[in-house]
Amino acid sequence: MHEPTRTGNEIERPGDRETGARTRGEDTGGPLGQILADEPTTVETASLSATLLGVPEVSLPSVVYDHQLDGTRADERRPMALFDIENTAERPITWATANTSFVGTDGYTYSPAQLSVDPSALGPGCHTRRVEIGPGRRARVVALVEELPTGVDIDEVVQTVPMHAHVETTRLTFTVG
Repeated sequence: MHEPTRTGNEIERPGDRETGARTRGEDTGGPLGQILADEPTTVETASLSATLLGVPEVSLPSVVYDHQLDGTRADERRPMALFDIENTAERPITWATANTSFVGTDGYTYSPAQLSVDPSALGPGCHTRRVEIGPGRRARVVALVEELPTGVDIDEVVQTVPMHAHVETTRLTFTVG
């Protein structure tokens, strides 16, 4: 597995770099809240450039299918990560939210939610589970976080991306806050 090693906001592996930024924000309306108002965090490797645009808390009814809501979830809010990915390699890459993990401010690792995000709530071109990105192409992907304990926020987002016929993987770490 290729994993960029960071010292502060620098990555020690040649050709890879990260720019850290604040991305935690409050929801100010709409499904994606103020997600684009925050400063993004970008990680670049030889094969891709991935930007975490933000991790706002969103209202579940505004982003998941109605049949998944019950009385206890009607006004529940969850963090949701929004990524913008560019494939700079000569081969397709696959980005899957199943390979996304979240590190809370309590130091524990959390998974993506098992709830299905309704793509029509997000607008055209926004993927919610898995997307193959061709060479020189871009994609937007969201990942809804599982329920967190009270008082816990997201501190880091980690994405594992299979590369080169899934023989190698690249691990991307985005710092939040």
